[in-house]
Amino acid sequence: MNDCSVLLKHFAKGDDKELLKFARCVNEHQLYEIINSQHPQACEAMQTIIRVLSMDKNEGSEKYNFVIKHCISLISEEQLPQKVLVGIVGYLLVEINLMSTSLLLDLCGIFTEAIKSGVCRNEKYLELFAKVLCVISLKEEVFCKEGNESIMPGPQCKAYILNKVCSGRWHPNCVVPMASMFRGIEMNQEELHFIIEKMIRMLPSINILELPPLVYQLLLMSNQGFKRTIIAGIISYMTNVNIQIRKDSDVSNEIAGFSDHLLQPLKGTIILHITYAIKQDQDLGKEFLKYLKENPNNLSSFTLALSLAITRISRFRDTVFDILKSNIIKAYRDSERLVSCRWLRDSVHIPLTIEKFALDVIENSSLGWDQVTQGIMELGFILIDGFLSKTQWASSQVRYLGTTIILRCFKVHDIKREEIMEQIIDRIISRATAVVTHYISIFASIVNLINQYSIGIFSKLKQAIDHITSLSFQTAKEIMFILLPLFKANFLLRDYALSVLYKAVFSRSTEARKIAALGMIILLKAYKDMKHYDGFLNQLSQPAVSCSQEFNLVNIHSQSGSNVSHKWVKSEILRHLQRCLSYQASVRETVYKGFYYIAFAAPELQHFVSKILIKQFHKIYQSDSGLLPPLNFNTCLHTVNDETYVVEPMPTLIHYLYRLYAIKKPNEEINSSMKNINLWLNSVVSRMIKCEIEDFQLDKSADFSSATIIGRRNLILCRLIAQVYEVLIEIALRRNDFALADCEEAIRLYERYSQLTQILQESGNNPYGRSVKSKSGLDTMMSFDCISMLVRIVFGNGSINYRESQQVLSQSISFVKFSFIVLHDRLREIGSHDVDLNEVFQHCRSIGRIIFKAIIGETVHEAISVNDDVIRNKSLSLLQLETFGCLINTIYEHLSNKIEIFLEDLDILNGHTDDENEMTYALITVFQKFVNSALNTGTEFKMAHVAMTIISSLLQHLSKSAHRQFQNHYEWLLAICKHQVVDDLQLVKCFVDQLFTISNQTKDILEVLLTMSIDIHEQLGDVEEDVEIEKHNNFAIATEYTAAPTVLILVSSQIETALDNIDWLVCHLNSLIFDENIDQAESSRIYNQLEMTLYPKLTIVAQCLQEVMKSAIPTKTCTECSIKGVTRFYCSMVFLVKHHIQLFARKRGNISERFENLVKVSGSQVTPKVYAMLTYLQANRVVAENADDNKKKLKRKEKTNISSSSCGNVLRESRIIPSLVYAIENYEAHLIRLETKSKVKLMQYFKRSTSRDFKIHGATLQTIIDDDSDDDASKSPIKPSDKKDGNPRKKTKLKN
Repeated sequence: MNDCSVLLKHFAKGDDKELLKFARCVNEHQLYEIINSQHPQACEAMQTIIRVLSMDKNEGSEKYNFVIKHCISLISEEQLPQKVLVGIVGYLLVEINLMSTSLLLDLCGIFTEAIKSGVCRNEKYLELFAKVLCVISLKEEVFCKEGNESIMPGPQCKAYILNKVCSGRWHPNCVVPMASMFRGIEMNQEELHFIIEKMIRMLPSINILELPPLVYQLLLMSNQGFKRTIIAGIISYMTNVNIQIRKDSDVSNEIAGFSDHLLQPLKGTIILHITYAIKQDQDLGKEFLKYLKENPNNLSSFTLALSLAITRISRFRDTVFDILKSNIIKAYRDSERLVSCRWLRDSVHIPLTIEKFALDVIENSSLGWDQVTQGIMELGFILIDGFLSKTQWASSQVRYLGTTIILRCFKVHDIKREEIMEQIIDRIISRATAVVTHYISIFASIVNLINQYSIGIFSKLKQAIDHITSLSFQTAKEIMFILLPLFKANFLLRDYALSVLYKAVFSRSTEARKIAALGMIILLKAYKDMKHYDGFLNQLSQPAVSCSQEFNLVNIHSQSGSNVSHKWVKSEILRHLQRCLSYQASVRETVYKGFYYIAFAAPELQHFVSKILIKQFHKIYQSDSGLLPPLNFNTCLHTVNDETYVVEPMPTLIHYLYRLYAIKKPNEEINSSMKNINLWLNSVVSRMIKCEIEDFQLDKSADFSSATIIGRRNLILCRLIAQVYEVLIEIALRRNDFALADCEEAIRLYERYSQLTQILQESGNNPYGRSVKSKSGLDTMMSFDCISMLVRIVFGNGSINYRESQQVLSQSISFVKFSFIVLHDRLREIGSHDVDLNEVFQHCRSIGRIIFKAIIGETVHEAISVNDDVIRNKSLSLLQLETFGCLINTIYEHLSNKIEIFLEDLDILNGHTDDENEMTYALITVFQKFVNSALNTGTEFKMAHVAMTIISSLLQHLSKSAHRQFQNHYEWLLAICKHQVVDDLQLVKCFVDQLFTISNQTKDILEVLLTMSIDIHEQLGDVEEDVEIEKHNNFAIATEYTAAPTVLILVSSQIETALDNIDWLVCHLNSLIFDENIDQAESSRIYNQLEMTLYPKLTIVAQCLQEVMKSAIPTKTCTECSIKGVTRFYCSMVFLVKHHIQLFARKRGNISERFENLVKVSGSQVTPKVYAMLTYLQANRVVAENADDNKKKLKRKEKTNISSSSCGNVLRESRIIPSLVYAIENYEAHLIRLETKSKVKLMQYFKRSTSRDFKIHGATLQTIIDDDSDDDASKSPIKPSDKKDGNPRKKTKLKN
């Protein structure tokens, strides 16, 4: 019988004496064999041995300790059966309460070594460790043998052991079990914080697969405290986990493969753990929101995904979205600020990565991040909705980010497509026309992503079609063009749209009828493959769908329609369109235009269309050649309830009737109807030339007042006739390709047209001629190709066939200028009208070359140079310059991908380079020479102003790499501002503003501002009259005439911008100091570098303000801007002082020599000059008030009060001066606080502030009252009526 059986036999008998005797006889080796035996009752044997040995206080203590330690080692090795293991652990948990202190300390050492070696992998083992620590903490005194042998209380000993455990190295395999163990130990806040920080530091060392369980344990520990530390630690590590894996992948290919397949699901699991924890503990969610709000620059894909997952909790949804929106717009504004400020960009480097993070979240949402899908989609719509009507660069970038998110979600997540489409359609239907354009663009992009077999999507499209007639005409038109590819691919959707449009034809709404007419014209494309028409339609929809090229899933545009004949459908559409010709004028215009494009695209329908248009034309045409006018204008007008309306858009009808005639092919025989159209239009041209104003029952004596019925009718008629003349001008020019006789007739038609516009101008309805057609309702009727051809003939070196026509057209300078005005207006309309952008670009290329050569003087015609008169206050050269500037802007806005071709056509560099920056700057150089010439001659300042506007536009399109070009332009501006005296204030503003802008982007603007401030002081003089100033004239452009207010306002504006940048840098310093993710040494190094930049810049700003405050600024002009600038300076100083106070509160404060010098400048130089300026302003105001009082005495009978301008100045000063005084005193108060904390005498540079409290002296008051009584007694008595109507007595100002 073995020892274990003997032991169990005695145990069964219950004989404790025999058991004790047996235990004393066996040695440690035999005990070892008993414990390690595989006996079925090994657990009972161990418990029996421990119980027996614990009874022997003399000889059994060593064996008892041996057995306990050996049992614990067996538990750590996990070699025991589960049942035995559970039994032993359960028994030991009870036995630990009875163990001696020395044994407990020995066990702690064993546990500590096991943690270092990594053998403590099961929770049962660490459960014993937790129990040991709890028992030790309950001891009153514990004798600790390690280190300095001493007796300490149990809790202190427990803290010592925990400190020792956490200070040592942990094996990565033990981290997760340790986290679970610590949750069962009762700890104070200091111990808990130490444990949590240790576990967070262990995150990078553990196996990546153990991250979710460790995070889960940390979140459970957050119930005990330090929620912010846990959240910040997890986010910080998860943000950088990709970098760690990338480093590890250089060593292990296994980790590299793992990171691609399992990392994102692991992150998703962690996000799920945190979200669940926040649902259970809302305080944890509040701490996360604080972290998210206080660390806007630490946004990452993980942080963004976690935030979006938390939005599923209704309590935090709105707050999270508000914080995310604020952080995103801040990121873009910071990026914009860094781009616009060179010295700030050199000091701080903040990459703009928010778009990458958002796209990463969307891609990962299909890899285990399902809980963020809804949130990222909602975020996209929130970003678009929140910045839809704002035009700043940052807002547009946020809007673009929202668009990118929506489109990417639509592409990645099939389940969200229907919801996204519904959201967009709802916004298009419910939003105003002004803000719906962006959603239409998104809608166009999504249509390109739609699979024609997505039934759910098509149900939403039907919903959009149902509401299409209730939208504005422009919105409905764009939607119809967007849906055209789907109409061609899906006949059910096409037929459904037709049924909706048929109903709209009979609507009472004019807009609905227009939409129905246009929609039916568009749907004709879906029933027949019309190549030319296809090009036209695609061009019309091009602006809306241009942003969707990268998102194509299914190219449904290539699908052909049904081959079944749809003649009956087309005939039904044409019948409804013909019915629309009995509706309002705007509806008829839509139909006329559509008929032309139908005939152009489908020659088989040309005869049908021509019959309809001829029928309409005969209603207004008078065939008798002896009748004048040839058109019956009265039939085009209709009066209802004393209001006159146009019922027949005669200019549009004639215009498209001629274009219908002009679409014949070169070798095609002209049928009789086409011949008749030509004869009729020629007759109209010749007879309209003969017409006088009186033939239309209009002359200068007619009533053109908008207040009378007849006047309003005459105005409408006059505009209608003028538009007809404009159409006839085009017909005359184009019918024989600008023949000589036709050009002469066009000139005579223009003369008639000018008489009508002159009447409108004199009647006050069109004071600026054609340049303000939107105000007078006189829209341009000439086509773009006609006016471009006209400009090419007049200013180009055309063929011999056009020489005579060129001479005739050039002799009428007013007609040439008219052509430029029309061209200018047509260029502005591109993008809002239905044009073929490719055709427009071809016209722009040829026109650009012609106008550019005319501007630089290569193509000057004698007739033009001799007869150059003044019309509408604009010279021909100015119109050319403005038109070229508009041409440049048009190409950059709508044809930016072809700007390089356009610049090459100008041939400025003779083809020596194809670099866009070089060609753009070469064009800038041309206009620089133009400005230099204008400055040298001292005239044409307005043309120089236009040239500077063009230069500003071109500079915006230079790339960031064009450093040499920006440097050259800066030197040119600097030379002009230093050596050129300019009297035109607008031009001075252009030069100085552009100088400041370029220097801010490429140089240190503060040095320029300081020099300019010194010149302003020199030109305006000093506030103290006895001070003589030596003039250096650093900038000649700053003269006594231009220094104030023009230059001074610009300088003050730039100073405020510089202070904004300085405040931003101080905020960045705050975030740097309090950022927990940056090492303190690295943080201090970066902080010192930024300090070296901050204080010199702020010192220069103080010197600029000192010069401004010393200047004798003219009152009533720019006092407000200068005082606001210095107030802003003191607010910035307060912000900086508060930052230093915070540093001292965190024991990191230090007063540097640079900061002390800055305080010295502000106290000894700026503040005294500010008070001197206030005294100067007060003295000037007293002088002005005395002058007003003298005027009042001279005109007392008229009861003349102080002038309104003086009252306005006093009112403004009453607001801004107290704000300035408060800012100064607030700054001094915070300096006193900082002086107390830093022990540095900072207030020694400040004089004692003026006492502003006062005391009423009774004697002085009584003397003033008596004087007033004597004055009243000497005056004539006041009548009762005067007491009621007279002004109240003027209050007397009390003196101290």
